[in-house]
Amino acid sequence: MLKSESNISFLDGTRGLAALAVLCSHIYNGCFKSFPTFNSIVISAGHSSVELFFVLSGFLIGAQFWKSSFDKKEFNYRNYFMRRALRVLPLFYISCFIFFVAFVLLKGNLGDKSIIEIIPFYLFQIQNFFSDINIINPPTWTVAVEIHFYLFIALFFYLLRKRSIGQQVIYIILLCLIVIIYRYWAYLQIEQGGNFRNLFYANSFARMDHFFLGTLLAMAYQKIVKGGLQIKYAGIVLFVLGILLHIGLIYTEHSFVNEGSTISSFLNVNILGIVTALAWSILLLSCTFGFTPLVKVLSLKPLSFCGKISYSLYLFQLPIYSYAFKPTFVKLFSQHNFWCATAYIPVIIGLSTLSYYFIEMKFLKLKVKIR
Repeated sequence: MLKSESNISFLDGTRGLAALAVLCSHIYNGCFKSFPTFNSIVISAGHSSVELFFVLSGFLIGAQFWKSSFDKKEFNYRNYFMRRALRVLPLFYISCFIFFVAFVLLKGNLGDKSIIEIIPFYLFQIQNFFSDINIINPPTWTVAVEIHFYLFIALFFYLLRKRSIGQQVIYIILLCLIVIIYRYWAYLQIEQGGNFRNLFYANSFARMDHFFLGTLLAMAYQKIVKGGLQIKYAGIVLFVLGILLHIGLIYTEHSFVNEGSTISSFLNVNILGIVTALAWSILLLSCTFGFTPLVKVLSLKPLSFCGKISYSLYLFQLPIYSYAFKPTFVKLFSQHNFWCATAYIPVIIGLSTLSYYFIEMKFLKLKVKIR
């Protein structure tokens, strides 16, 4: 039987690592201009961690569907949607309300759009398709993409519920190919002046194969756990391969992607995202094959704790920093961005902890009751 999310020790730590990397990429952005290589690594880590979040979601959500398939049981779609809604939507809408009010009070206006005009985009989770709309809390584009994945993967497994597991895997691979074809079309549009963020970066369809890799990883994990599959040295080989891929990605992004050429645009749209998702999938697969050193690192209590509060951390980190903390810190203490960012880390972790225990946990307790 596939272990539950709470019993896979490295998952919370992996999520915590991703959340901290995104946080650092946001608040330290521009702090290391004198060290361009290091600055590039910090920014790359944030982009890479978004892919890790997508792979993790594909893994955790896909695991639920594969478990039903392997156990030959009917999947409870009603409970699935209720649990997903309780996990994601309450804190999202609460944070949106807070930051909508803060934005209007602190910034005064939204340019040529009123607050009433943009509310429906956030309400129906389509803000990620419109870069001029997603301005209240820009990182929420990933929440919309995740929700679209929740809906799509449920539809996929419902339509193919009578197919064999092998056939389901083949269809997922075919869907990955369709997404890759779309990204090439998007690249051509971007080269002709199309909006990079709307067509690719925050576009749900352009990111869907990253989730599918996680879904396939969950199927592999099911096979490994249920079948007792053991391959000598598989864990260490996969770990080394995953690290080498990440090193190559960092070098590629630093050397080519920021130069503004046609090849950099092609790499950014077509190659880097999916290869990053593949690299993370390989590293996570090394954990499932029992690569102990990585499992121990990802199971460290500080990382696991950051994983538990990662949703609050992700939703609150950028707007609180830009709307309140940075202006106050610069005014009262120092204009040095590095010290401002460093001082902010314990503050946002503390606020995210409060959010987790006093807001998220209220709804998570309801979620647990739904089986």
